Amino acid sequence: MTYFDKQNLWLEKANELLPILQHEIFKPLHVVNTISDTESFQGWRVNIIGTVEEIYQKTYGGNDSFILDFGEHITGYLKFKINKFGQHDAPLRLKFIFGEVPAEVSEPFDPKTAGLSRSWLQDEIINIDETPIEINLPRRYAFRYLKIELIDTSSNYRIGFADIICDAVTSGSFDLPVDTDIPADLLLIDQVSLRTLRDCMQTVYEDGPKRDRRLWLGDLRLMMMSNAVSFRNFDLVRRCLYLFAGLAQDDGLVAGCVYERPVPSLGNNLLTYSCLMASVLYDYAIESGDWQTAEELLPVAARQLDIVWENVNEEGLFCNLPGTWLFFDWCPELNHTAAMQATVIYCLRALLKLALQAGDENLASVTEKRLAKMALAAESMYDEKSGLFVSGENNQISWGSQAWMVLAEVVTGEKAVGVLRRMIACKEAIKPNGPYLYHHVIHAMLLSGLKTEATEILKWYWGGMIERGATTFWEVFRPGTDRFSAYGNFLIDSYCHAWSATPAYLIRRYLKD
Repeated sequence: MTYFDKQNLWLEKANELLPILQHEIFKPLHVVNTISDTESFQGWRVNIIGTVEEIYQKTYGGNDSFILDFGEHITGYLKFKINKFGQHDAPLRLKFIFGEVPAEVSEPFDPKTAGLSRSWLQDEIINIDETPIEINLPRRYAFRYLKIELIDTSSNYRIGFADIICDAVTSGSFDLPVDTDIPADLLLIDQVSLRTLRDCMQTVYEDGPKRDRRLWLGDLRLMMMSNAVSFRNFDLVRRCLYLFAGLAQDDGLVAGCVYERPVPSLGNNLLTYSCLMASVLYDYAIESGDWQTAEELLPVAARQLDIVWENVNEEGLFCNLPGTWLFFDWCPELNHTAAMQATVIYCLRALLKLALQAGDENLASVTEKRLAKMALAAESMYDEKSGLFVSGENNQISWGSQAWMVLAEVVTGEKAVGVLRRMIACKEAIKPNGPYLYHHVIHAMLLSGLKTEATEILKWYWGGMIERGATTFWEVFRPGTDRFSAYGNFLIDSYCHAWSATPAYLIRRYLKD
């Protein structure tokens, strides 16, 4: 069987693993308004001003509007009924604005200021020729708040609303698993984490149900961790692995992300994520016990590190090619050199374990030699004076570099503990801007036994989102800068994001009583 034939087979297996989505009906809980308030998240405070029953008892004409609060973040399809009072002699024109956070139903989307497509902002305008009518909006939305505006009717009739619901969907479960051994002060963080995971678990593990709805390999790795300690839907992980393998480029490189629809296709290349294939595959096998799939896809994982090895010099140092995208955090000033060196080492360790489990002595031998060479080279990045790893020509010190070096076991034991404690104390160290890197920092601390320090950061960071109103965790959060965005407009940020769903894993695996 040729490699091309295997790819077709893997895509067929991915299709066979397409999940049946679970459905749950959510109803709005309150009628609210938003008030400008500099002390509230992104400058907007939400007030309850009425009941949903009051909305159903009123009639509406042109320029009327109201905002509904569903009480928590949900992902699904809006359905409602419209009744008519008077003579329907002109179309009814309605606008819907869906908000994950209050600012989205409070501030204008236009003119466009973000670098991403305007179409990710969740608003719709529909024209209705006949009433009464039952409407099922065809597009899926991710939201907590819904603003309905009547752009125009006719002076000869008014309308009423009834039975506004969201048919929410997930391939997880709407019954969030509860672990009674979780400390009380971490329970809410755990549950918000699982709701985040739930809403990202669709027919693939989406990075964000609002935006981009793509399957990213690095996000998959983190979601799989929380899935392993909660929903345990390993068929969805397996489907995603087959999609990545089946869509590899002609040279064997797995893309950083893939598109699921309208047909599975390649997305962006991201070498930082591609090399993680070995880690994802090994962790999947450990958690699920499915070593057959791990062995089947082992050549795909090995190929990623063959490609990465082409960028490793004679001294064993990773040298990134100009124009190659690497990602560790939404932090423009972060130097990636040390973190990428450590990530490759981390993935080589996973590949070595896979090779040994599969009995592939040749792969194990090659991988072991590469691992030893890169680990030795990584030691040259350790600065004796500061007791920290430095990165790049300017010897930058960052939390990302230290965390990945600890995860990669370049330093272990008391030396790792010392590195992490000096990292925290170093005022000049570049800190993360987003949950993706904060996860790795906390994970490194927990693996090194720094439970107290890890818990403090977890509660400060993810707990800080909850204090600002989060019912799912966000793509990016920089405390003190509520409107920070990597895209030029915070309204287009994702406020339910896959890589932010890891507190459930960190808590359930390391922090239970």
